[in-house]
Amino acid sequence: MSSIFAPVCWRPTSPSMRSNFATGIRPVTSFRSLGNPGKINSYCIGRLLEKMRRALSVKHLKNGDYGLQISDQGIVRGRIEWDKHQDGRPLLVIDGREINWDQFGSMLMSYEGWQFKLTIADKSEEL
Repeated sequence: MSSIFAPVCWRPTSPSMRSNFATGIRPVTSFRSLGNPGKINSYCIGRLLEKMRRALSVKHLKNGDYGLQISDQGIVRGRIEWDKHQDGRPLLVIDGREINWDQFGSMLMSYEGWQFKLTIADKSEEL
């Protein structure tokens, strides 16, 4: 199996998008899907596009009374990166936004006392 890679890029066009871009929304989100080496066909590409559509249609964070919060579904999906500004601590990319470990911890505090389940998967898998 090999990986099909699709970077998604956009440029901020409206004033609100430019504002979001300036406050940390990353200009590139990437998607991967597994397929047979040398046999990338319309079915594989269609599967990848459908995966991209599903992922981009869900928002896991919302702006609340106390800043950025986890959306009402209580589910967060994203990617783990390395934060060079925080001595190599984890940096999460959620909904295209860079969220540092302290910011994510603050978001979790509204769920104090609750249980949680953490699932980590390869970037080619869909969660």
